[in-house]
Amino acid sequence: MKWAKIDALDEEESDSDDDRDSGSMSDSASEKGDPLTLEAVDKKLHQLKEDKKKARWERIDIDAKIKATNEIFSDLDKKKSEIEAAMSAVCIAGRNKYSRGAIQTDFAAGIKELDQENVQEED
Repeated sequence: MKWAKIDALDEEESDSDDDRDSGSMSDSASEKGDPLTLEAVDKKLHQLKEDKKKARWERIDIDAKIKATNEIFSDLDKKKSEIEAAMSAVCIAGRNKYSRGAIQTDFAAGIKELDQENVQEED
């Protein structure tokens, strides 16, 4: 389906190119001095059309490669975000584990200190 559109575009453009080229041929021939033969003009026109068609095919291929590459980048960005979230969760868990132990130690030290003060007051 995509290829049919390209071929149709090429035919339409070749018709419009023929109309434009017919007026400019006489101008360029008179400016340069050497008359162009119809065969040379047709050959050059055909070559340019083939080059244009080839360039279109190359662009389609490149666009497809760009799209595939963008999809890969998108997938990699998602994986990167997931990995960063997992790293953050591990860091938070480690910090919480350390903090919990430190708080328990401080709490136990505070209770011990209060108990010692109470023992001193009783004495």
